[in-house]
Amino acid sequence: YFKWFRKKTITVYNGVDFSLFPSIPSSVAAKKQSPVKILFCGRLDDPKDPLSLLRAAKTVCHKYSEIKFTLVGDGEKMRECMDFIRNNGMDDNIDLTGWQNNVFTYYSSHHIFAMSSKHESFGLIFLEAGYYELPSVATNAEGIPEVVKDGETGLLCNPQDHETLAKNIILLIENPQMRRKMGEAARKRVTTLFRSEEMVNEYKSIYEE
Repeated sequence: YFKWFRKKTITVYNGVDFSLFPSIPSSVAAKKQSPVKILFCGRLDDPKDPLSLLRAAKTVCHKYSEIKFTLVGDGEKMRECMDFIRNNGMDDNIDLTGWQNNVFTYYSSHHIFAMSSKHESFGLIFLEAGYYELPSVATNAEGIPEVVKDGETGLLCNPQDHETLAKNIILLIENPQMRRKMGEAARKRVTTLFRSEEMVNEYKSIYEE
């Protein structure tokens, strides 16, 4: 969020109370073992563009048949997603869970967070993924680069570029050390810049000035 104040731009990010997030279970280390699992959480609608992610998944699974994708969410693109998965013989690689009230267990059991948005105003979902040490493979649409630092906490590409999206996912699959390093950097970034306390303090300083 950007606010013009006394001839200077002050940046105030949306904040999250991370104390409300469930603790990472001790069994989280098990997720580091193969096969690598990629997670998507969000609405299956046009702004999120899940079909681009599925096209990328097709390329990834063609190279690594054991890779698993989980799409958590529902929306008007659900039927198209189901048809794409069935028509391309990807039922064993992709799990469409539908709407879930609790997504935190998915973060703990996956290695990479992936989002193929064409439009994304900010992306609180990336804060959740980062908190659970998941590097993000996403697009550089609108507010996403404010949360995901390209080359540091994840890898970004242009919207609807499913080929580069696939290459970025494969890069993280093939480089577990990079994956781990980016995941750790993601947690550090979100818990430093996007805490609710930080947001409150920033707004307080604006009003005090």
